[in-house]
Amino acid sequence: MLNAGRELSAARLGSLTWDDPPQSAMSNLRTHIGRARVCLRQHDLVHRLFTTRGAGEASTTYRLIVQPGECDVQVFQDRVAHARAVLAHGRLDTAMDLFRQALSMWEGPACSNVSGSAILRAGLTHLDEQCLLAWEDYIEVGLRLGMERSLVREIRSLVTEYPTREGISGQLIRALYLSGDPHGALIEYERLRCLLREELGIDPSSPLQRLYLTVLRHEDRTIRTPGDLRRSLGHST
Repeated sequence: MLNAGRELSAARLGSLTWDDPPQSAMSNLRTHIGRARVCLRQHDLVHRLFTTRGAGEASTTYRLIVQPGECDVQVFQDRVAHARAVLAHGRLDTAMDLFRQALSMWEGPACSNVSGSAILRAGLTHLDEQCLLAWEDYIEVGLRLGMERSLVREIRSLVTEYPTREGISGQLIRALYLSGDPHGALIEYERLRCLLREELGIDPSSPLQRLYLTVLRHEDRTIRTPGDLRRSLGHST
């Protein structure tokens, strides 16, 4: 998934599997590769797995051939890239549909039931971050299209999962205000402010504080299309 189509050495596979590889690491890897072959054979795909013997066991390399459209991660990334490309040309409705298609592929954190090394976990965390960035872009398009009422529930769900992420919380504040609930928007800001203080010992960022002031001033146009405010808030925390 993270290295679809790439050639990986046994040593690299070991570093993805264990932080501190056991003495039996190479033997264990052979067992795992054998199981993968059995699974591939059951689906008439064993010919896709190539092995190149190296000078030593650790330098033996493996490569699984993946055709276009077969790897969910690549399909997701392609759809998001397409959505951002059409968004850059002002095609908001099309971008919204493409973001929705991409995000529908996710059912939770990437490989949450898979154990591995810190290197592997970092790669999976990066995938999760890509998903969150796509969510924030999707929400932004929806707000610009005037869909704030239908977005509030989705944004609240994300805020529950990522309670200190300023980008998403800022979008919830905007969605609440634009859907006619300025009081709810101020409550969300206060929730985030208290949580950041309690858990991280920090105050909301300057962009979020400016958003708070725009809510107090009822600056509808700025809240709908915040421009520099949106870019400076970015995808923080």
